[in-house]
Amino acid sequence: MKHITTFRLSTFLLLFVILFISCEEDNETNLLTVPVKIVTANNEVTPSTNLLITSENPSNPEEQYPLSFNVEYNMLTSINIVDNGGSFYFYFRDRNLGVIEQRFTKEELLTYTLDNPLILEFGGHLAEEVYTITVDTQSNGKIDMVTRLFETTLYHVEWGDGEDDTMEAPMNESTFASDFLKHTYDNAGTYTITVRAARKDDVQGITLGSAVELRPAKVTAIQLNDLDNLEILSLGYNTIQSIDDVIAKLPMLKDLSLRFGVMTSIDLTNNTELEFLLLNSSRFEEIKGLQTLTKLQRLGLKIAFNNVNVSKFPELEFLYLSNNNIEIIDVSQNPKLEHINLGNNKLTSIDLSNNPEVSWLYLYDNNIESVDISNLEKLEVLSLSSAPLKTIDYPISLNYLERLNFSNCFQLGGSRGLLDLLYAGQENNPRESVSIAFPTSWGFSSEDMERLEALEANFNWSISY
Repeated sequence: MKHITTFRLSTFLLLFVILFISCEEDNETNLLTVPVKIVTANNEVTPSTNLLITSENPSNPEEQYPLSFNVEYNMLTSINIVDNGGSFYFYFRDRNLGVIEQRFTKEELLTYTLDNPLILEFGGHLAEEVYTITVDTQSNGKIDMVTRLFETTLYHVEWGDGEDDTMEAPMNESTFASDFLKHTYDNAGTYTITVRAARKDDVQGITLGSAVELRPAKVTAIQLNDLDNLEILSLGYNTIQSIDDVIAKLPMLKDLSLRFGVMTSIDLTNNTELEFLLLNSSRFEEIKGLQTLTKLQRLGLKIAFNNVNVSKFPELEFLYLSNNNIEIIDVSQNPKLEHINLGNNKLTSIDLSNNPEVSWLYLYDNNIESVDISNLEKLEVLSLSSAPLKTIDYPISLNYLERLNFSNCFQLGGSRGLLDLLYAGQENNPRESVSIAFPTSWGFSSEDMERLEALEANFNWSISY
């Protein structure tokens, strides 16, 4: 069954000829006349349709202006566009017929005449095979994907079981549930999925198998067809043993995420542009080139070794290393850190004196007895549960705190100082739905109980004693 996903654009036909203007003769604007014919299978003539021509990123912005023509399908039309000596991008969309996407040089356009016009046919989004993946699935197995393109346009997916879909690439930087193209395989088996687009150079990102499914189709192989500009690669459920050959050819990669897999080693030597790295598919035993990733802003790892050096990442903002066996970590060279999750490790101490931007701090299930958070005045989340904690040096204010978990910290004393900070913080910055878990060993005066109960009643706080 074939269908085209509903487009977000208007029902009008749009043709954009994107011009890179570079006038050469005394700033004179030359016009290039191009005979164009838009051809459909039924050869029917349509009513006049607004055809737009714009220029993008011109060398002389003053020469950028919109052009408008009346065009009809299957009728010869001559259009005059600014001759910039560069490349031209033809983009034409029809809700029912599909899309036309082609690029031409000036030299190519000069070859067209009234007797030999430029013929534009629908199906441009099928022009180039950009990548293929192989999946193994049980019956009713599911897979989802998003293909991002630098220019918002269409991509086509052949699922390998006789079904296919056409989807519009996301317009926003963030990915929403509606951006995912989903498919269910009726029968168990191995299938090859083929993805096509107008130009493989426009492919910016690939996300596969991210949804949590009861019966996921697992990716067993992936082949990228010279996607030199790819910036995002995310693999969910997979059984790929190694991806080194794939990522070695992706020098522009900024975001790499490998989850729910079996890989234990990876070579990142050729991926020095990485800003986001998530490797939690299994416990990695070897990560080559990690220390060369000086642009990293987010890092999440599942590792088989006890220590990890993050001192080479001065831009790091998010550090997720929970559920490892880390014994020592130095974050003194990461002053931009905002989120730290080191829960369920073997830490006995941590120095946070050079991390004033931290707002989320997870240190639960470690062997820490004392911690100094006196400079963390931006704290929103603090979790130190199930640690042999005895002392904490608090900041002078907790005005932004939303979640605090000290459950199972049986040796922790000093409730008076924390309570005063909580009361003052609420007066300075009233908040609702704050969640607090005190050690069960703490006792409270009747006055404190009244104040805490008032916070629960008046501000919907959730407090565990």
